[in-house]
Amino acid sequence: MVNERKQSQLYELSNPSILLTNEIYSINLDETTTYGKYVPFNFALLQNNSSEKVRLIINDTIRKIVPAGTIQTFDASTIPAIWSIRVQNLGSNSIAVGEL
Repeated sequence: MVNERKQSQLYELSNPSILLTNEIYSINLDETTTYGKYVPFNFALLQNNSSEKVRLIINDTIRKIVPAGTIQTFDASTIPAIWSIRVQNLGSNSIAVGEL
């Protein structure tokens, strides 16, 4: 049996505004019509251009803190399969559209 895993194009997702402390923005990747056939993903890059610390929650179980003004990458060696992504605002201010 051969596993013919197809590589997706880069999937870029920009956040809507995340107004409140502890507010969560989430996306279930296998429900997106364009990229659902490539799920699970094996690479993610989170660019946090906001002034607030955020928590990245992968598959409802893996939690990573991403400080303000940083870029973090996660590949198959740290997170083998990415089915869903949630981002939680841990700061006291809003995160504007497109800052993540």
